[in-house]
Amino acid sequence: MASQPADRDNFTALLKSLREAVGEQKLVTIAVGANAESPKSWVDVKAVAPVLNYINLMTYDWPTARSTSLESV
Repeated sequence: MASQPADRDNFTALLKSLREAVGEQKLVTIAVGANAESPKSWVDVKAVAPVLNYINLMTYDWPTARSTSLESV
């Protein structure tokens, strides 16, 4: 499913609301694809970074020159 233009702003609003609801005592994290272009369409990193404790980069399932397919571990 492709993201919609409003998804980026809505995701930012969701994370800010979540941070306000749980306070500073709880962790708020996200996981994004490590491809530099992938998260740009749905995450405004500069806007969400202040409300997150961690941004996890999903670096698995990366193909190599020898790969014949992508599979989850």
